[in-house]
Amino acid sequence: MRKYSKSTIALAAILTGVGAFAAGADSLEGRWDATLNVKTVVIPFRLDISGSGAGLKGTLYNGDDKEFTTSATFKEV
Repeated sequence: MRKYSKSTIALAAILTGVGAFAAGADSLEGRWDATLNVKTVVIPFRLDISGSGAGLKGTLYNGDDKEFTTSATFKEV
């Protein structure tokens, strides 16, 4: 199994959350079904987003394994 860097996964997670928020969600907080697209491979994973402002963070799941974002920001465009 190929491993992806935490920064790649974190970026994908945040972009997934931003896309969902832009599609009309009330809040970023909560559990999301996310995907990471690498070339022609789509990798699904669970993403929990919590906090707001400077306290925004993401928890990414791969089965029982958890990874945490080291930083996260949200800007509405």
